[in-house]
Amino acid sequence: MTVITAIIVLCWAIFALYWLISSLSQKPVAEKTSFSSRIVQLLFMSFAFNFVIQSAQLYPLYIMLIPDSLVITIVSIALCVIGLMTCIWARRTLAGNWSSLPVIKKDHYLVQDGPYKFVRHPIYTGFLLMFLGTALAIGRLGDFVGFAVCFVGFWIKLRQEEALMIKCFKGNYLSYKKRVKALIPLLF
Repeated sequence: MTVITAIIVLCWAIFALYWLISSLSQKPVAEKTSFSSRIVQLLFMSFAFNFVIQSAQLYPLYIMLIPDSLVITIVSIALCVIGLMTCIWARRTLAGNWSSLPVIKKDHYLVQDGPYKFVRHPIYTGFLLMFLGTALAIGRLGDFVGFAVCFVGFWIKLRQEEALMIKCFKGNYLSYKKRVKALIPLLF
């Protein structure tokens, strides 16, 4: 196992362990999205990771797009580490309001501090940074297809979450949405 592989695997392991442990302390759910929308989200994430896993065996997914280089290695590691730190910072800021699915929690409040000052969905931003760093490190076409599928899945989930937030927080969320971009500070 190369050093870059070890660092990227470590980032994903820390992410998974932190998510598992922090999911044990959540507030009760007051309102959630439909079962079918949750299945769609699960399918998108499954397909995204499947592209990464299968891209080593299936043509044309195994075509190498990114050659190995020191610059790519540094950028890949930086994206994974920054993405991981963003995810953890956002998850800690949300505290009991966090859920893996679009829901409204009991006593839910609109979080606008921490990373939520910069983007409305920093966990997705961090996760996408980790996924992009992984795709760059591996460099195959399938990894970038997986990244695109993951992005589409998060975009669908983001829109469902925002519909719930508008329903719950009305003008407060609409004002927040006008001030703060969804995924990339000041841009998008």
